[in-house]
Amino acid sequence: MQENDALHIQLRKNQDTLKIVGLGVMAFGVWSIAKTVLYTTFQWNNIIEEMARPDVDSRIQVIAFILIIAALLAVEIAIRLYIGRAAVAEGNGEKRRPGYIAVTFVITVLGLAITIVSIVVPGIRTELNLQKLVSLFVEMTSTVVAMEMCWSAIQVRKLRRQLAEQG
Repeated sequence: MQENDALHIQLRKNQDTLKIVGLGVMAFGVWSIAKTVLYTTFQWNNIIEEMARPDVDSRIQVIAFILIIAALLAVEIAIRLYIGRAAVAEGNGEKRRPGYIAVTFVITVLGLAITIVSIVVPGIRTELNLQKLVSLFVEMTSTVVAMEMCWSAIQVRKLRRQLAEQG
């Protein structure tokens, strides 16, 4: 069996793609942190104004807000690191459980839903400015990367099975 036959070439191509998109998934986690920090920084006064309730100490509200945002970002980063590291490992030839593919599929569906809702649903859609357009473009790109990762992971597994059957 030659290392350069068609199946081996396809396998290497899909493994390389899997490594690249795995790194991309992790990079989009960094983007989420940057976007959230920038948005919160620039909109801080508006956020505080919206949260203001006369019966609750404003310091407690601010601390709760920061803790909730930090917890959500930590969960997102943990998920993206899990997915990205698993994809890179599988791209390097390691056997991985299929759980990361399922999680990526869920992220893909959620990304598509967010994109569709922000474009189509009239009650939710707000005035599109440059910031929202860029954010929407990055969300769509993240969704495409996640779809490509799912596809490559499935192809790698399929090609490995075919090669194992050949001998």
